[in-house]
Amino acid sequence: MKCEKCNAEMITFIEESTQGVRCPNCGWSIITTYIEEIRADSTIYSIYISHVTNIKTSQIRIVAKKANVNFMKAKDMLLSDDVKLCEEKAPKIKKIIEYLDKEKIPYKVIPDFKY
Repeated sequence: MKCEKCNAEMITFIEESTQGVRCPNCGWSIITTYIEEIRADSTIYSIYISHVTNIKTSQIRIVAKKANVNFMKAKDMLLSDDVKLCEEKAPKIKKIIEYLDKEKIPYKVIPDFKY
């Protein structure tokens, strides 16, 4: 696409919640809202955690916080297989997965989580 002001080749960009084209020569631009696919996903995902051996306090703390349970219940959840940790939309699920990965807590997400 060519710039309407100076006829230079426009450059496509995405910056946070904005996308568009910008002229590198004169700065003229066309912009619109950009919504990441993950934020537009209305699916409710469930995270199930699996049995953990050698449970650490930090793992109990994460499970207790994300499942909204006390430490004793969280420990029981970590000792069990296929226990539902939570149900959330994609952006929150992604953040929870980051915590679980960091703490090396095995999990699965249903339905399949592509983000």
